[in-house]
Amino acid sequence: NKLLLQRSPINFDSKLVGTEPLSFDDFAAALAWCELERINLTLLTVQANQRGLLHIACKLPGVLRGFYNLRKHWSDWEKTHNIALEAARRLGDSDGEASMLNGIGTLMKQTNRSAEAIGYHQSALDRRRRLGSMVDVASSLDGLGTAYRDIGRLDEALKCLQESLAIRQGTGDRKGQGWSFNNLGETEHQLGNHAEALQFFTLALAARTEVGD
Repeated sequence: NKLLLQRSPINFDSKLVGTEPLSFDDFAAALAWCELERINLTLLTVQANQRGLLHIACKLPGVLRGFYNLRKHWSDWEKTHNIALEAARRLGDSDGEASMLNGIGTLMKQTNRSAEAIGYHQSALDRRRRLGSMVDVASSLDGLGTAYRDIGRLDEALKCLQESLAIRQGTGDRKGQGWSFNNLGETEHQLGNHAEALQFFTLALAARTEVGD
């Protein structure tokens, strides 16, 4: 299903013995389950952290981020991601730490705290450059660029977004290219460069249509 390709999967080192994952007939059914279990999922993150099940406390919020983002559950997002960030640091999981920093940065932007978001995205970017995952580097550059754009630092925004696009073009990431084209279009629009903005939006539309987003 192309809908399942819109976010990168969360990888676990091991499987829990004797458990079977739920399956759903369609997106609406899965979303309804998430809403029904929303309070419990937050409590699971809290309890896992308190009981020393740090790998669960670290990973579960990343799985839930798409749900929180879609339904705008800001408080759940912030609470679980701060717990996951602490758990990742206790585990020495640099990849998990970078993911949570990036996720908190995204939350900050969506709740009108873009100046604060810059620090989170920059910290995530620094760690991801060291880890060498170019897909993740591009994601953090994208987040950092949009945070710069939100507070009017448009030249810095363009620099980040152009580097992100170059990485995504180099890796053939059409989904990511759609995001980059769209963000560059919005930035050029704010700069008053409407012809350039139109070109980027046209490219974004083509990429997103191609991947079924």
